[in-house]
Amino acid sequence: MAERHKQECMDRMQEICENEYAEALHNLQTIPGVGMRAATSLIAEIGTDITHFETAGHLTLWSGLKPRNDQSNGTFKSRRITYGNRYLRRTIIQCS
Repeated sequence: MAERHKQECMDRMQEICENEYAEALHNLQTIPGVGMRAATSLIAEIGTDITHFETAGHLTLWSGLKPRNDQSNGTFKSRRITYGNRYLRRTIIQCS
């Protein structure tokens, strides 16, 4: 039951992306490691208008992939990644 519902949602999301964002969907799939499921997930999480992010660093920070650099007097306190969009981060890691 849950698997069928999940597949229906994925099919609907793919249909929407193919109808509304066909060019972006095609362009994302030209990236090595990015298939249909990852491309639809990226469109859902980021959107197609990335002018909201001034630089690539802002998108990296928003996705939670930018490492922190808490340094005080030469001592590193933490180098863990920052908090961010965990769904986007998971998709990007899977693609890489």
